[in-house]
Amino acid sequence: MLLYAENAREKAYCLLCMGQAKERVGDYGEALKTYLSAMDLPPERNDNWYFLYNNIGYCLNLFGRHAEATPYCRAAIGINPNRHNAFKNLGVALQGQGEYSKAAFAYIVATRICPRDGRALNLLEELVSREREHILDIGNIMAEVKRCRDLVERAAIQ
Repeated sequence: MLLYAENAREKAYCLLCMGQAKERVGDYGEALKTYLSAMDLPPERNDNWYFLYNNIGYCLNLFGRHAEATPYCRAAIGINPNRHNAFKNLGVALQGQGEYSKAAFAYIVATRICPRDGRALNLLEELVSREREHILDIGNIMAEVKRCRDLVERAAIQ
């Protein structure tokens, strides 16, 4: 398929699909290599590139390469700040670097954007329970945790 792609947009889409197929079978190393090979193409501001950047960040986080994941998550957010997954993955990357307050904020944003997906709230609650003493402005964070929990509960009812 990649050989027959006529332009960079089609090649990026092919590489995204190939990487996603590798992820589905649990081969995250190959998925990461596939996604990274798209970085040789001229970047575009579309969903394919959002998912390429986001999925690179996700895979890098899986391998504990949090500092490397951060710019890819931020690039995805730059393309579409209305999607929650890159914020969630940014939170994982920041948490992995000891930036607990910033990670909490990223999880909060992810939860606000998509309260139906409770993963960011779960990560936020785990972070707060483990790193409470390292989170700046914990009072505001706790109030936000409650608001996020309410959002997720309301979304589950609908």
